[in-house]
Amino acid sequence: SDEEFKKATEGEGSPRAKAQKIKDAKQKLYTKGRLGLLIDGTGDNYAKIKKKNTDLKKLGYDTYMLFINTTLEVAQERNAQRDRKLPEKLVKKIWTDVQKNMGRFQGLFGSNFKIIDNSEKRVAKRESKLFPKEFYTALNKFMKSPVKSGLAKRWIKRQLELKKKTGM
Repeated sequence: SDEEFKKATEGEGSPRAKAQKIKDAKQKLYTKGRLGLLIDGTGDNYAKIKKKNTDLKKLGYDTYMLFINTTLEVAQERNAQRDRKLPEKLVKKIWTDVQKNMGRFQGLFGSNFKIIDNSEKRVAKRESKLFPKEFYTALNKFMKSPVKSGLAKRWIKRQLELKKKTGM
């Protein structure tokens, strides 16, 4: 019901708020150590993703967006199959907002942006995979690519020098 949904997603003590605090703490530790991050989000809030992208680039991260796209029909079908369903109106609003942001994300990430169509019905042999093979191929290609950020290269160099000095 709408009331149960609000209880689970709104307010300081909600499960969503608690999960958000844990996620934020982990992300802070990862970025402090300059560990790789995979950030999963819906893409309905452009400003939020733009800020994350900017903040990560200031730390020296190279960023890449895999835009997982689907039709509204498929989004509604998948939502209906979930244990934690969202109201249909909310799914439609989020999906519409995501579609409106697609071009803006292309501009923000430039050549580090790839659209993956995930509208196909899942077949039995692919059920263990959440996304099409194209997703995993693009992700691996980015993860294996050399660091491009000058800031990151300098940070790595300093860390290697510190490691050499301390003998660790």
